[in-house]
Amino acid sequence: MDIYMRLEPEGQSWPDDLTEPGALVICDETGNPIDYVVQSEGCDCEYRFTESEKEQLRRYIAEQRLIEKCQIE
Repeated sequence: MDIYMRLEPEGQSWPDDLTEPGALVICDETGNPIDYVVQSEGCDCEYRFTESEKEQLRRYIAEQRLIEKCQIE
């Protein structure tokens, strides 16, 4: 199961070459996130998430119960 999230800047600016930024969170078969991929216009790009950013994504996924919602559908 993979989760795609569109990213919105909150008081931050993106690099000029990062358009329509997103996060692809790749999960194992039990729903645990195992990789985090920065995307630009829906494609992988050269940017990488920091450990702090990965933690923010993990928290958001847990708070929004995205894994549970995907398993129900």
